[in-house]
Amino acid sequence: MASHCGLIALLSSLAVTVSFADKTTTPNIVLFLVDDLGYGDLGCYGNDAVETPNINRLASEGLKFTRMYSQSSCTPSRAALLTGRYPIRSGMLKGWVLPFHILISPAQTGGLPENEYTLAEMLQQNGYSTGILGKWHLGFGSGGKYLPTKQGFEYFYGIPMTHMTICEPSENFTLSVSRFRFLYISFTYKLWGGLFVGVFLMWVFSFIGKRALVYLQLIVFLLSIIGYYILLDFSIVGSQKTCLLMKNDEIIEQPYKAENMTLKLTQEALLYLSRHGNNPFFLMISYLTLHSPVFASRYFEGKSGIGRYSDALMELDWSVGQVLQQLTKQGLEEHTMIIFLSDNGPLTVELGRVSTAKGVFGSTGVVENSSGELVRLRGGKASLFEGGVRIPGIIRWDGVIPANTESRALVSLNDYFPNCC
Repeated sequence: MASHCGLIALLSSLAVTVSFADKTTTPNIVLFLVDDLGYGDLGCYGNDAVETPNINRLASEGLKFTRMYSQSSCTPSRAALLTGRYPIRSGMLKGWVLPFHILISPAQTGGLPENEYTLAEMLQQNGYSTGILGKWHLGFGSGGKYLPTKQGFEYFYGIPMTHMTICEPSENFTLSVSRFRFLYISFTYKLWGGLFVGVFLMWVFSFIGKRALVYLQLIVFLLSIIGYYILLDFSIVGSQKTCLLMKNDEIIEQPYKAENMTLKLTQEALLYLSRHGNNPFFLMISYLTLHSPVFASRYFEGKSGIGRYSDALMELDWSVGQVLQQLTKQGLEEHTMIIFLSDNGPLTVELGRVSTAKGVFGSTGVVENSSGELVRLRGGKASLFEGGVRIPGIIRWDGVIPANTESRALVSLNDYFPNCC
């Protein structure tokens, strides 16, 4: 609560140029949420290798946070952002597949509970049109009961789960081979461990005449291990059947083409603004980029000259610029609160697999420590070190938040729900 009150007080103290009673009663809200964007990836946060002029403009015309924090992985971060509650309260920190919580397949039964009160529901009840484009990653459920259309969003265009290796563009990026390397390593360790236990038990039970029972146990163990990894790899994370693109509750593309997704989300955002610009709206653009495997469309591939991650970053900035131009074109810029966030820190090493691809990782950023020294943040996505949870955060609200403002206040994704309230 202290953190919520601190951000409310900060924003209130900045709102000195416009009365809340007139211009800001029902501002439109556009929320850009980027997947795995690092604290040090943007020009306004220290990246001098890649140009991000549109996002830099947001920072120069609004409020930039230098101590904004998130959860360390996708699902709990999104739960915190949309509910304003710690994700452990909604069950979004329990690990079903990995030690940290991650929803991979529509076959999984969990998701954000239906009784959770979301930011979208609150705004919808106050007369807003609500839409989400891109990655949901808060569950699918039987009959789609966890989809965003059941959580306050009137319109959904995007993927219900997460962007995965199997959905990557079929180019010279060898993560699919590495995935089998991961399975080979895991299977080998379990296999040799099982053989060791089996042989030891055979030796023990040979003295009491139960060798047949041990053989049976060993066979069952090996078959279960083989079956488990076949199921895990091909049915959950290895099948393109899980690469779903949906519009509301209908599947419209399976598998989706990852390299075109930033283009598609941008087009959908422009269409949404053109349809809903006459009434208060909440539009959440939840990009698939820069999640691994990193992708960029043919218009941006190779444009940075330093790797696919930077290409994708330039395409992201272009997309943000297109949305800002549309707001200006419709005369909505001065009546729209724009929020720009990442869901967690960047991927700094391929989890569970070996990749030789270059230029596919983000930057955790360089900050000043207590001794005044410049140091790179430690850790990355899925880590509780600061590189995994410290994220870029920008709010622009013309006429309410003074331009070119920077805050060192300690705030988090949990704070946006109460502030929008």
